Amino acid sequence: YTGTIEDNSGSFVVRGTIRNRYSELSADGYYFNEVSGALSTSKLTLQALVNLKNASSVNVNLMTHLEKKRLEYLMDNGVSFSEAKSQAQSEIVKMFSIDNVTLGNSETLDISKSGDDNAVLLAISVILQSNRTEAELTELLSTINTDIRADGLLNSSSTKQKLVDGLEHIKPQITSIRTNIKNRYDDLGLVSNIPSFESYVLKLDTEVPTVSSTSHSDNSSKI
Repeated sequence: YTGTIEDNSGSFVVRGTIRNRYSELSADGYYFNEVSGALSTSKLTLQALVNLKNASSVNVNLMTHLEKKRLEYLMDNGVSFSEAKSQAQSEIVKMFSIDNVTLGNSETLDISKSGDDNAVLLAISVILQSNRTEAELTELLSTINTDIRADGLLNSSSTKQKLVDGLEHIKPQITSIRTNIKNRYDDLGLVSNIPSFESYVLKLDTEVPTVSSTSHSDNSSKI
């Protein structure tokens, strides 16, 4: 079934009777880059594997895309859809050093709404996007998908470094990223409540702090 993205919020409608509750969705198009604050120059394709029972709408995002191959692998090995989805999501957030967060279904996550689960999606999204071109982002997503498919672990040291590099690029821009998103929704006349993603971005920060200066000399008294 083919539908068309109808507006700048990414809305789409697929018309037809889908008899199987489990469906694979693929979304292809240009998108707003939260890091640069500009529209992409090339298209990006993202996928989702979802349970449509009792679902009135579905969001296709980077979390649904990252979990898909792992989800398929787990189901091929006898794990139920709901259990496989929960496991895949927990493995992905650990990849970004995020813990103690319970995500809702990935296809319900929305970066324009408040909530810890939406904040996690936004944090992961900006780290992956960083300063990468659409081609570089597509390659990175494919590499991660292939790596985590069988064991849920990101084993490649070079891919791990790419995530850290992405973090280092966006750390000085965290405030402007929030502004970029807010301005985008305001320009479109859409209501937004950008989630508190900043602390989740920094979970991946492995750089050990160092002392750059002190305000008093050693052994000073009466302080």
